[in-house]
Amino acid sequence: MDPRPWSPSLVYLNGLADGAGPSGLAGGSPFSGEFTMRDLTRQSTGLATALGLGLLALTTLPAMPAQVSAQSVHATGTLVVEGGSTLRSWDCGTDDLRFEIRASESGFSMDALGDAVGSLVLRVPTAALECGNDRKNSHMWEAMGTEDHPWIIFRMERYTAEHGGQGVELVLSGTLEMLSEVRDVEISLTALVTDEEVRVKGTHVLDMTEWGVQPPRQMLGTLRVRDEVEVHIEVTLRPEG
Repeated sequence: MDPRPWSPSLVYLNGLADGAGPSGLAGGSPFSGEFTMRDLTRQSTGLATALGLGLLALTTLPAMPAQVSAQSVHATGTLVVEGGSTLRSWDCGTDDLRFEIRASESGFSMDALGDAVGSLVLRVPTAALECGNDRKNSHMWEAMGTEDHPWIIFRMERYTAEHGGQGVELVLSGTLEMLSEVRDVEISLTALVTDEEVRVKGTHVLDMTEWGVQPPRQMLGTLRVRDEVEVHIEVTLRPEG
């Protein structure tokens, strides 16, 4: 974060007397403008002492960091789909997540996630899903109709953010598009905020048949992939600009 010096044009004596830095300046009366010797001599000894301590603090306090606020956001992440079958479990994943994120009008602030993002679109190319070998890949791509429907697309319409015990609990509401189906979804995520980034992760359960995906069957139907899958997503957001 870019450092921003604490401006001496506004001094709250009650905050300085308590030894508080800029974060403690919540109350009291502001004193601004120039002080003359005549003005100072009219004050009591206690006020002059407090003022002197305040001016000394202004010259010795280090510059305070500015709140992180940016107009653009860089995002990277991974998506893993886990499922089961009549014989064994399976998983496919990708790190080819393509985000379009616009910060809110007030800017992307990690200190105020509830009003940080104006819009979000996530596109995942279905051909980027890797399942461990060519045979499994071909089954997945066929089931997802990759040739005719090359994208999985989530478009966020709104979201909420509440502080919880494990971080910030996010609920994203929007539409999910797979194959020719577009459906409303709500995705629950947890965000952990550090000094430089926001790490978001969550799991969403989908019934693939609701989107027109036919689970693969093999060996005369004795091996059948289950309809429900778990989609695990992890994303790292970094403000830019």
